[in-house]
Amino acid sequence: MTVRKTKKRIETGIVAIYIRSSREREGGKEETLSMQRKILTDLADVKGYRYDIYEEIESSINEDRDQLLKMQQKLLENVYDRILVTKIDRLARNQSILYNIRKICTENRIIIETPTAETDFRNKSDKMMFNFQGVIAESEYDEIKDRLLTGKFNSVAKRNRWMGSIAPLGYKWDRNVKQLIVIPEEKDAVRKMVELSLEGYSSKNVSDRLNKMGYRGKKGHPFKPDRIIRILSNKVYLGMCEYYSAYLDKTAIAVDCHEAIMSENEYNDIQALIKSRVVKENTSSLGVKSSVNKLLRCGVCQKGLTIQLNNKGISKVTGKSLGFYQVRPCMHYLDDLNTNKCPNAGVKVKVIEEAVIEYLKQYKTEIETSMQKLKNNDTTGLENHLKNSIESVKRNLSKHQRRLNKAYEAYLDDLITKEKYSEDNATFGHIISELETELDIYETKLRNLDTDTQVRNYMDAIGIIEKYELMSVEEQNASLRLIIKEIIYTRTKDTGKQPHIKIIWREL
Repeated sequence: MTVRKTKKRIETGIVAIYIRSSREREGGKEETLSMQRKILTDLADVKGYRYDIYEEIESSINEDRDQLLKMQQKLLENVYDRILVTKIDRLARNQSILYNIRKICTENRIIIETPTAETDFRNKSDKMMFNFQGVIAESEYDEIKDRLLTGKFNSVAKRNRWMGSIAPLGYKWDRNVKQLIVIPEEKDAVRKMVELSLEGYSSKNVSDRLNKMGYRGKKGHPFKPDRIIRILSNKVYLGMCEYYSAYLDKTAIAVDCHEAIMSENEYNDIQALIKSRVVKENTSSLGVKSSVNKLLRCGVCQKGLTIQLNNKGISKVTGKSLGFYQVRPCMHYLDDLNTNKCPNAGVKVKVIEEAVIEYLKQYKTEIETSMQKLKNNDTTGLENHLKNSIESVKRNLSKHQRRLNKAYEAYLDDLITKEKYSEDNATFGHIISELETELDIYETKLRNLDTDTQVRNYMDAIGIIEKYELMSVEEQNASLRLIIKEIIYTRTKDTGKQPHIKIIWREL
């Protein structure tokens, strides 16, 4: 029998104590940092070990734990004879991490010790037991993860509770009733956002006005435009909670789980206004040049149109500027090769502004007629209008979804480039998103048919039209956004010098 000699390791008498607690508290109270520290330091004192402590709050599957990496480096340098942990799963619940630790310990003859056992990797049975414990630890992690994530989902889906980490502005979390409770002072700020947005002001205008009025966020910071949009787009203010679980690939919805600060109609109207401003030029840098600013769309290629200053210099007679604002000729192309430029020509913006005033007067007459019918309890016209609008939007939605699908198929068949598909995907995706919001508005109004509210909406629109010519340019622009979705402008050889203008009205 031949006995193989191995190089004897020089014992240092120093051990590494590793302590970890997960953010999910996966092990319960017995696995808190303080409890682990007491158990392991008592064990080291009883056995006469000198020790260094490595302690952290990290997930068991994170390979880049700061303290774990530091300890592993010291192990490679032969600083420690053994590792002290309360349980193997404190080191990791991930097989790849445990394999790396086992490899270091095997090569450097380091023992892993718990209060109940020692693992020496030169012993086959210890090595087998360690591997078995690793499998159990990983399996337990999967069960913990499943229980945790399923529990969060069920809190929303079955218990009808809000699920979140920090209560949003306007609310606080009450542990006793397990519900969001309204904070009156913060609610005032949210309501002011809603009111200003419904008056047609942009997120920048809303943030500026709130800050001037002294309103602040939860931490006392001034409001910023992106924060305004996030708040106004959060369905928590409808008294509901939407929780998407990527793990389950499901969305749980809880309704009436706390007091609402915003109505469904208000929410839908605000989302429509927000989406109408998406992918259009930035007003914060250019300012409001005209009452029709960012409402113009090309009647030929359907792309957005911009307004620019046509600077003609200074009059030698009056000394005044000869410049004027004009709708810029459409700069887009009708083909992918950028060879066929859109023929839509420009025009003085004053021409469109004057046409809009005439359209507003006609629209006022139509609104007054519809309002009188509602006052006479005749809802037939309104119901038919909503039903027809729903069917029209659904048809339009299906058409653009088919276009998006065709673009995807063309990309798969190498008929269009990846860049072209990305552009089409963004364009059609934006249109589909706008149509889905519009559909929600129509369906909500039909479902909750309220003649009193509709009459008030008509009266508000009439009030805007009556005061329109007395407003500042900024107020005119904000007001038009409330009642006009877009202005389709066309001036080509077919239309002659006189442009063709079509108004797409918003649902009141």
